[in-house]
Amino acid sequence: MAIYKDYEMPEKTGSEFYSGFCDYQMQFMQKLKKLYLYIMIRLFLWESKAF
Repeated sequence: MAIYKDYEMPEKTGSEFYSGFCDYQMQFMQKLKKLYLYIMIRLFLWESKAF
C-alpha cells in the first residue's frame, strides 16, 4: 500500500521512492546474475565429473 501513499504525497517523495526502487531492482538483478553464474559453473563442473 506504500505506492498509493506516495502518489498522494508531493512529487519529490514519489521520485525518491522510485529511485530507491530502481536501486533495489539493480541490486536484485546483480544477485540474480551471480546466482545464475554460480549455478551454471556448478552444472558445468558436475557434467565434467560425470564423464
